Amino acid sequence: ARVVVTDINASGLDAVARELEARGKQILARAVDMADLAAVDAFAAEAMDWAQGSMSLVYANAGIHGITS
Repeated sequence: ARVVVTDINASGLDAVARELEARGKQILARAVDMADLAAVDAFAAEAMDWAQGSMSLVYANAGIHGITS
């Protein structure tokens, strides 16, 4: 399986990526601040390119504190 993971915490992200790679998964892992919309857009474009334009599942879970509209 090809798995895309992101986290603001680079060390936690690296640990998850290593665990998934050890299980034989192909990984795209990037540290991204979900409060930075330009960074999110850039990561989404990179992920779609890496996934060759097709993703079977997206699970997005981000706790963002301090943003007001």
